[in-house]
Amino acid sequence: MNRVNFNHLYYFHVVAKWGSVTRASGELRLAQSTVSAQLKALEIILGEKLFEKHGRSIKLTETGEITQRFCKQIFELGDEMLNLIEGKVTGRPEMIRIGVADTLPKLLVYRVLEALYDTDAPPRLSVTEGSAEKLLSELAIHSVDAVILDCPIPPSVNVRAYNHLVGESGVSFLCSIETAKSLKGTFPQSLENADLLLPSSASAVRAEIDSWIARHKLSVKIGAEFQDSALLKIFGGYGRGIFPVPTLIEKEVCSEMRCKVIGRIKEPVEKYYLITTQRRQTNPNLARLGGIFLKTET
Repeated sequence: MNRVNFNHLYYFHVVAKWGSVTRASGELRLAQSTVSAQLKALEIILGEKLFEKHGRSIKLTETGEITQRFCKQIFELGDEMLNLIEGKVTGRPEMIRIGVADTLPKLLVYRVLEALYDTDAPPRLSVTEGSAEKLLSELAIHSVDAVILDCPIPPSVNVRAYNHLVGESGVSFLCSIETAKSLKGTFPQSLENADLLLPSSASAVRAEIDSWIARHKLSVKIGAEFQDSALLKIFGGYGRGIFPVPTLIEKEVCSEMRCKVIGRIKEPVEKYYLITTQRRQTNPNLARLGGIFLKTET
């Protein structure tokens, strides 16, 4: 077999990433005929077809899938090498790109990411928010280096990635001081006497809270549901109902929103995952995140 040309591999990698010669040509700023010729040359070297027609588009053959997996590793290693050399030569910190589920409390995200600063040379951090599906699709094309979610990779998402449990916390129920004075009974029966503010169904912990309510046979009134945890806390702080937060951050939330804890539960336990494309972390910064288990504070 002839020696593989890395330009051929890179052109193939971009076409496989976008699923279109036309789109890849635009990204590469090359003529479609040039990109097609490079793909043909690589197929001749490998002696196998890399793409096959699928309606009006193209898809990877079995050989194409294998080649793409190796290409991802090759270019990931190349990026790591350049980042390392750039950092040594210029003194600029390494860039770490993290995707964060928009359902996660911002303070909790900070608790996870603050480990990146526990070093003499902290990386430059880039954080984006979005839904789990959107972030995992960005992880698949290496637009982000890792994703933080409140659940493992959903079965419906076809992404080759790995779950790393990095933290967990019980759940505390809070409310404003004025609301607390009007509650009747002890926790958890006191939940029946007030509006309950809950995360939306997009949050993994919502199903756990619903199950906990059912097990305790509580008849609750849901006053509102929120996808944005920050907005949920604001409504709760202004006395619009009782709301759950991770016990891990209850002290900060109570101080910020002038609220008080009316009860805690060890279950459901909120769990937080770092999702990466590697089974074991080779990047020391991501490995630092993967080695942290958050402790529930009481």
